Amino acid sequence: MIAWRVPFDFLLRFAGWLALAGFGLLLLLPWFGIRINGMLGWYEFHSVMIQPSELVKGVYLLLLVRLLSAPERTEWLRVVTALPVMAGFVGTILLQPDWGTALVFAAGGLGALYFCRIRWRYLWGLAGLAALSMGGVILRHPYMLRRILSFFDSSFDPAGAGWHQRQFAIAIARGEWFGVKGEMAVWSAGFLPLSHNDSIFAGMSEMLGAFGAGLLVFLLAAWFWQFFRLGSFCSDPVRRSYIDAAAAMILFQALLHIYVNLGLLPPTGITLPLVSYGGSSMLGTMLMLGFALAAARKQS
Repeated sequence: MIAWRVPFDFLLRFAGWLALAGFGLLLLLPWFGIRINGMLGWYEFHSVMIQPSELVKGVYLLLLVRLLSAPERTEWLRVVTALPVMAGFVGTILLQPDWGTALVFAAGGLGALYFCRIRWRYLWGLAGLAALSMGGVILRHPYMLRRILSFFDSSFDPAGAGWHQRQFAIAIARGEWFGVKGEMAVWSAGFLPLSHNDSIFAGMSEMLGAFGAGLLVFLLAAWFWQFFRLGSFCSDPVRRSYIDAAAAMILFQALLHIYVNLGLLPPTGITLPLVSYGGSSMLGTMLMLGFALAAARKQS
């Protein structure tokens, strides 16, 4: 509600400072952050866990859209000024290492380029750079490589790197068409890792079945369709670009979560927007939505 009431022009004007503050929070994690499940990505304040990479998504897109929409600059200069922002945020998140969130930030950056009408040759070039960076991180962290190998060969390390994938498959299979009763959803309660956030789609598939999971996907698709329609009503290209880029970034995260839970992509910890439990994830999504609604408000 607060983000929605802030004038969008004000947000754009201070996008650089807001993004710099968010980037500072990411940079300070090695000294003041805490490590959970091998990932150094949280701050702890009086037992409250805060994940800054979730909270800075909105301001990250704000700065990119501002840089890529600068009319006084050539297209090449706009891309050159936006590239360090993308590389800085994606790179610091990869160092945590948080592969899933880094993919979401990279996709959000490419979405901003696309919706700001940057030509395809730049998009393909930056996509190639992102892929090379991801490959380097995978080679640096052997557990990521093992997860990818277990994705292509289920017999490879089934009790280690392939364990998550097996739990997803079992939970979804147990749900069949219409799910199981609450007390019978033993896989979600006892075996499925982080069934309240990173594995929530598989958990809901066990409890609601294929029919309920399909209904959830339909509702999310309808919501995203309305989100993209919101941008179509904006006459200002900068505002429209932000709305569309925010919708694309959240949509990519939702698809990544669902595909991982369905076993169509290697496991990576990522929440399902608007559905998963988690304060930082939900707050970060709501901030992006608030900024998008601020962009859609009629200009005075």
